[in-house]
Amino acid sequence: MAGSAASSGGEPYFSTVSLTSLKVKTKNVSSDANVVLNDATVYTVDTSGGTVTLTLPAAALCSGLVLSFKKTASGNNMVIDGNSSETIDGATTKTYGTQWTGTTIVSTGSQWVSI
Repeated sequence: MAGSAASSGGEPYFSTVSLTSLKVKTKNVSSDANVVLNDATVYTVDTSGGTVTLTLPAAALCSGLVLSFKKTASGNNMVIDGNSSETIDGATTKTYGTQWTGTTIVSTGSQWVSI
């Protein structure tokens, strides 16, 4: 892996990283669940049996963590729920009803934002 960063006042503000391969942990989910740190980074969510709610970990515990969610069934909803009153793009929950929709989010340390 190679990278570079320019800086302003000693803090990097841009970097480029070249990867030859990237492997992520995936998990298939078909019922309500808590997202557990180090469990997976990509979640495929089967909602054919009913609405599935995934509750995020506290953002403060995982600053910089990137998670992806993809709804794989046509029926029902996939709901991403922030921990306690934490938000995802300003909302406490995000709901996805269309098959093959989803989101990738990152923790800022105090909330979750879509990227």
